Formats: sequence, structure tokens, C-alpha cells
Amino acid sequence: MEKYIKKTVDKQSGLYHTLGKEYKSLNINQSYLCYENALYHYSKEHGRIDFVDDFVDQCKAELEYIKQCPEFAVKKMAIIILFYNNADITKECIYSIRKSCSPDIYELIVVDNASSDGMRDWLKTQEDIKLIENNENLGFPYGCNQGIAAADADSDMFYFSLWKQSIQCNTREIQAAAYN
Repeated sequence: MEKYIKKTVDKQSGLYHTLGKEYKSLNINQSYLCYENALYHYSKEHGRIDFVDDFVDQCKAELEYIKQCPEFAVKKMAIIILFYNNADITKECIYSIRKSCSPDIYELIVVDNASSDGMRDWLKTQEDIKLIENNENLGFPYGCNQGIAAADADSDMFYFSLWKQSIQCNTREIQAAAYN
């Protein structure tokens, strides 16, 4: 196993695996996220994780072990995006989230405050998005409350307001902030 890790240490999956081992005695939740990311990036590097492989088996075993620890408290993220007429920025943010995060660790909720840029049609075709369509601009606080109401009760919440300026979504920083 160590030989395999050393061989792939330049790839993200190997780095996340190494971090998972390091965090195990320091922050069990951060360790869990690292192993989860190791599996996610391994699947992206190799196209799948449904086959028997020492690396995959070890990551899965570590995840199961960590779930049994009393201090384990990793929750799913509810990422709530509020926007008004910013189709390009909104798509960029959604693509960034999908590229950076395993779909198992988040739910994506998009609140459209009566945009007229045609974005709703695209959003309706996205199976992994809970879409809230407002027929008038109800404002930021109301949109946040709508997103909260649509989220799973046990989720941690993160908000992106895409109204007036562009932002870069870096979900790795969000994950790190959530569990540090």
C-alpha cells in the first residue's frame, strides 16, 4: 500500500490520503474529509472506484472507522446560491462546486429572484439542483430563508449571493473552514 501511495503522491488522491492519515490524530472530521476527497479525486483520475483496489479499500475502511468515532460530526453541506440576472457567474460557480466536491457531500440549492436572463431554463435541466423560482425579486434575506427551508435539516449552510459582482467559488476553502 505505501508503495502505491508513494507512486501517486503527486496526484491529488495520494495527497488527500496522506493528509487523512496526518489529521487522524488531530481532527477526525478533517481526516474524514481528506479520505473522502482522496476517493473522489481517485475516481476522477481513474474513471471509477467500483473495482477492488488496495487504495480504494483502505480509504473506505478509514471512512467507516472514522464514522464510528464519538467525535465524528461531518455533515452534508447545503450550498445555497442566490442570484439575479447573473447567468454566466452562476454557471461558473455551479461548475466550480461540481468540479471541486464529491456530489455525496453537498446539496445545491439555487434561489432565482426573478431573473430575466434565461438561466431558469438551464437550471431546470440540472438534476442535482433544488431550484426555487421567485416571480419577483424578494431580496437577499427572504431568499436566504427560502434556501434554508429547502435544505436538509442536518446540513451545514453556505451562501453565495450572485447579484452585483462576480465571485470565485473555491469549495475546498469552504470545506476547510467548515471543519477547522
